[in-house]
Amino acid sequence: MFLLLICELQNHDHEFPIIDLLQKYIQTAKNQLIFEDRLQKCSEKIRFLQYRAQMAEMTVYLQ
Repeated sequence: MFLLLICELQNHDHEFPIIDLLQKYIQTAKNQLIFEDRLQKCSEKIRFLQYRAQMAEMTVYLQ
């Protein structure tokens, strides 16, 4: 993402303020972090549900 920012700054249209471009990239980075956090939480939930399913299978098997 940083390299993309450098490329855009080099080809920068001077009518478009650099601060707006930087704010756009900061927001994109924040959105990516939020997405990665949500993905991590979903992965943890999936692992927990898989564990619960295995425990349920063991309980049924032992009965």
